[in-house]
Amino acid sequence: MGLLEQISARQIISRRLELSEIREIFEIREMLEAHTTSLTSIRLSDENCNELEDFSLKMRTTPTGSPPDYFDLNIAVHSLIH
Repeated sequence: MGLLEQISARQIISRRLELSEIREIFEIREMLEAHTTSLTSIRLSDENCNELEDFSLKMRTTPTGSPPDYFDLNIAVHSLIH
């Protein structure tokens, strides 16, 4: 995993991340996801929650070899919560 770093106005390099940096990035991502989930749950209507549960069930039962179907469901979920 690398991180883009701007050296000058015209030069960008990919810097290799240390394992500790990768862990920290994932920890921050987990915290942000938990926070946005709690904010979203506050503003969703009962109808939206039911739709979200339906999408979740469909995602869990989508065959592994069917990425387009899973992708479409994922887009629908994110459209619902925005």
